[in-house]
This record gives sequence, structure tokens and C-alpha cells, in this order.
Amino acid sequence: MEPTVACALDPDSGDRGAVELARVVATLLGGRVLNVVVRPGGSAAERLSRLEPARDTEPEDGALRFVRANQREVTAPSPAAGLHRVLGQERPAVLVAGSPMRAAHGCVGLGSTTERLLDGAPCPVAIAPRGWTERPLGAIAVAMLPSPEGRAALDLAAEFAHAAAVPLRLVMVLRDSPDATEVAELARELAGVSGGDPGEDPPGAAAVLGPALTSAAHDRAPRIVADADVYVGDPSDTLVRASSHAGLLVLGSRAYGRGAEVHAGGVARSVLTSAHCPVILVPRGT
Repeated sequence: MEPTVACALDPDSGDRGAVELARVVATLLGGRVLNVVVRPGGSAAERLSRLEPARDTEPEDGALRFVRANQREVTAPSPAAGLHRVLGQERPAVLVAGSPMRAAHGCVGLGSTTERLLDGAPCPVAIAPRGWTERPLGAIAVAMLPSPEGRAALDLAAEFAHAAAVPLRLVMVLRDSPDATEVAELARELAGVSGGDPGEDPPGAAAVLGPALTSAAHDRAPRIVADADVYVGDPSDTLVRASSHAGLLVLGSRAYGRGAEVHAGGVARSVLTSAHCPVILVPRGT
């Protein structure tokens, strides 16, 4: 069955970022784009009690005119409510949203609607930087830790890198320098690669964990070009810097919450306020 890429479309916005990114993602997946427009509505109680504004931005001069093919209009008390309803009905492969006009040009930002989508969406959620235009994807970066959420992010990133025929860059960020025992444990958890005898004097963390990361990537997509970087420092800052050298950044959800849903953790939300490339957040347990 042809996969669907849903695009959260604000016809009054002057930013085409979400539309352009949805087209690129649909091409990679061999699917179609479904533009979703949410109009204000719902019961009196829903309309009068809602806290979310009808839209994140005011329309700009010369507002865009979008093609109405493959477009669905729904009525709901808020954009997030309408989008969640469509996601439940369509079960798209990916939902693509744009950044608010207050975001810096070329950077990702979070609007009120996207904030709500990042807590319970049943599919990956991709956010386009403000002013993003359609282009071939460069290298795909993925934040990788040896956890179910990290492996889910790696699965999607490897699939996209294979489909786009671009390199995959795995980025591991640790808050503290690991000792020999921790390096060995991380390596075993990553890809079943032994990190050596903790009693020996092992090589540095990057020398052990880098090959383990690339091995995990090649287990999923043997033909892709993959490399890995291991950093010690602030995860949010490191991933934002990595986004400036990537065509797409893939993040996992936080480690708690309902399975098969997107749940943005603190690091992801921080990255999603200033990343320099499109960012996609992957649901837990997928």
C-alpha cells in the first residue's frame, strides 16, 4: 500500500517549508503527500474552552496559494486536535509540520500546534526549518544511544539514508567520560560488539564505540556509508552543531510514555528550537 506523508498545512502562512519537506520525504518513501488544513470549529464547549490559538502566526502579505490536490480540510476546536484526528484515521508514515514565523530563518522552531503534536503523535513527526526549500538531502545525522528509543531512531535514519543514497552519521553524546567498564558495556549494548576485558587497558571510548556504532548501522543497511562521532558534553548543544552539517537530523523519543507514540524529551525540545536542518522525532517502541 502506498505510504502517506501528512503535511500540516496553514494556507495563510507565507512559509512553504513543510510542503517542500513533505514532498522530499514522500519521494524517499515512494508515497504521496496529503495536505491537511484544519478550520476552526467543534462544539460550543470545545470552541469556548480551548487554550490553543487558531494558528501560530498572522498571514504575511502575498500569502501562498497551495495546490488543493490531495488536500483534506477538517473542522476542529484547534489545529492540534484536527491533526491528531487525521493521524488516527490515516495512520501516515510521517507527519511534516513547519516552524513558526518567529523562528530564525533557516532554523527549526516550535509553535503551539507542533508542541502538542510532539506528545502523543502515532507516527514520526518531522519539522522543517523556517524558509526551507526542496533540495536533495545531504548526510543524515542520528542521535544514537544503546536504548530502544535510540535504536528506533537508527532504524528510520538508516532507512532514509539508504533510500536517499546519502551517508549516515551517528552521533553519540555522553554527559561524562566513561570508564573502561562503561565503555565495554556501551559497546556490547550497541551492536553485540565486545568492548574488551574491563580489566585490560582499553583504547579510548571513541576508538571502541565508533566501530560499534557503525556496525549497528550496517546491520540495518549494509550498503550505506556510515561514520560515527562520540562526544562528551551537552547533548543539546552538540546536536544543534551537528545539524549545521546535516540534511536531516533524526532523534528518538524520551524513555517513558505510551509506546508507538512520539514523546519529546528535554534534549529534543531544546534541539527543536534552534536546529539548522529538518528534524524528525521517532515514536517509542517502533
